[in-house]
Amino acid sequence: MDLINTIKLHQNDFSKAEAKVATFILKHPEYIETHTITKIANESDTSTSAVLRFCQALGFKGYKDFRYEMIQYIHTNHQPLDSSDLLNQLTNTYIQILNQFQNIDRDMIIELVNDILKKYPIYITGIYYSSLPVKHLSMGLLDFGIKNTTMTDFISISHHSRNITSDAIIIHFSLSGQRNDFQRYVPDLLKNMPKRSYLITMNENADIGDAFTHKIVLPGLTFKNQSVFDIQSISIIFVEMILNLIHNEM
Repeated sequence: MDLINTIKLHQNDFSKAEAKVATFILKHPEYIETHTITKIANESDTSTSAVLRFCQALGFKGYKDFRYEMIQYIHTNHQPLDSSDLLNQLTNTYIQILNQFQNIDRDMIIELVNDILKKYPIYITGIYYSSLPVKHLSMGLLDFGIKNTTMTDFISISHHSRNITSDAIIIHFSLSGQRNDFQRYVPDLLKNMPKRSYLITMNENADIGDAFTHKIVLPGLTFKNQSVFDIQSISIIFVEMILNLIHNEM
């Protein structure tokens, strides 16, 4: 029996969290080749311990052994598309995403640009796969002579949060918009966000969205769920647009 059918056979044996892992992997088996256990946990909205228990329920010692078997299964059973067809498909998808940038709330983008130009204290945050746009925006602003503070882990956020005043700007990148870590490390900040707080996310229903006064939703969530690679490029494009708008106003 192949590994996919083995997972299906054990569906009734999984806990609720393990079942969420199973559902995600059955939907996206190709993700296993490029995803760590941490990313599988994030994408399936579970935990690394849940992923580990899922693997053990199938008879594996851990995720490493499960991943090896899954990769073998994928390479044995997957018939790749013609490379030129796949390239065209990916190109068209990216074009569609870029066209969707026109649907972002323009008034909110203008407000963000204006707030940055007023040179309030600026704090830019984002962890894991959201740390790259944080660094990109920070360096771009520094090139314009606009000082800012970056925080790319919750330890630094917890320390800096004590100095964030009501006149500050917080720009937080989170593709998933999850609340858990924020709630754990900086619960007081969640309750007392400055009025100039911006969440940049791909999730329209981000559960941390209600903590911020502004929420900017980027396109590409559907493609994110279909691609085996993280698509930080979407948030980088957004940062490039913001930097160009700022430059135009200076």
